Parts: sequence; structure tokens; C-alpha cells
Amino acid sequence: MATISPDEKQALAKAKAEAAKAAIAEAKAKIAARNSATKATTTTTPTATATAPTTPAQPKVKKASRVVTVMKIKKTAQGEDKIPVSSRVYVFIRSPVFPQLDDKSVYVDKTWTVGRSMDKIVEWLKIALPKNEPFDAQKRFSIFHAKELDDTPTILNMQDRLQQITSVESGDIFLLAPADWTWSAQ
Repeated sequence: MATISPDEKQALAKAKAEAAKAAIAEAKAKIAARNSATKATTTTTPTATATAPTTPAQPKVKKASRVVTVMKIKKTAQGEDKIPVSSRVYVFIRSPVFPQLDDKSVYVDKTWTVGRSMDKIVEWLKIALPKNEPFDAQKRFSIFHAKELDDTPTILNMQDRLQQITSVESGDIFLLAPADWTWSAQ
């Protein structure tokens, strides 16, 4: 086994660093070329208007912020380890009744019903929901869904499976509130 001298190690490290810099520069050049090609096609199309080039950029920014939001949720999310990663839906939890829940994050299985998801969330976050005597459907706790905090939440049907509700995706907000709760901008 041959030993490498400190000078050879330094030269090898320098060569690796140069190769990495070259690879990064090449990747940046490819991205710049792709971006300029995209701009060229959007500005040269006959139906394009002055606002057309900015329109495609907005969803990309929103999608990028959604990815960042999901990554933040994943750091602190509670859930069952046995849920396959491919089946997880990561959401923020908020509640007008339980302010201590605000900005808690959980993940649930997208194959579960909304009712089972709520039961698991209540269990994981150790929430004592009020028991209705006698049963009152308007007072029972439900899950409301919103994409962003300033969106008007909609109530989810307890029997629906999360994978069947196309509007529910990772990064969304679930609000736990009585079924007769009405949203007001806060």
C-alpha cells in the first residue's frame, strides 16, 4: 500500500475542488440557458402579451414556497412511524377553540378518512374534546381545510378519504372546530 505525501493530498484536494467548481459552473450555465430559452419562447409567441412572461413565474414561486413549507412541517411533525412515507400528508393544525394547537404539525395517512385523521390528531396532540350530551351534529368537532391562513376554510366530510379530496395536499392547514363554527378573518 503506497502512502500519499501531504503535497500529493493537497494537489488531489485542489483537483477535486476545481472539478466541483467546474460542475457547478456548468449546471448554472445550463439553468441560465434553459431560463433564457423559456423567456424567448414566451415573448416570441404571437398570442403572448406583455404580462405573459410574469404569469408562469408566479406559480413556480408559490410552488417553491410550498416545498419549503412542507420541509419545515416535516421537521416537527408528529404521527405514526408505521405510516409509509409515500402515503403521508403533512399539515399544520390550528384551532379557534384550542389556541395551544396553533402551528402544531402532524402527518396523517392519505388513505385514512377525515374522521380517523381527526381522531389520531386528537390522540397525538392530547386534546380533550368536549363530549356532547345528547349528540348534536352541529356541535361535534370537525376538520376545516384551508390552503393558506387567509383563505376561507371549508368543512371536510368525515367519511371522505383524504386521497379522494383533491384539494388536500401537504403544507395545508387543518382547523379543528365545532361543525357550526363560522370563519372570520383574524
